[in-house]
Amino acid sequence: MRKKAILTKKAPLPIGPYNQAIQFDNLLFISGQIPLDPENGKLISSGIKEETNKVMINIQYILEEAKMNFNNVVKSSHHAFFKFAFFYYAQKTSILTNI
Repeated sequence: MRKKAILTKKAPLPIGPYNQAIQFDNLLFISGQIPLDPENGKLISSGIKEETNKVMINIQYILEEAKMNFNNVVKSSHHAFFKFAFFYYAQKTSILTNI
């Protein structure tokens, strides 16, 4: 496998001219995610816990579509808000315990 676009209907579809993720051999590059509910297209804005949970679930679905999971994540680049949110989510769900 060389380069492949990753797309799942379980996560929000791209709003612009980009993909949810691009897989290149065993590397996966996921586009930025927001707390958007793919079922109704509405932005979740009810608080950091709910927003973080939705973003992480969306990322999880994209990872799963690429036959990966959070244990495959090596690097994450995000705004300061999402750094806090990611580690809050990781601590509550124990996704980092097997790394």
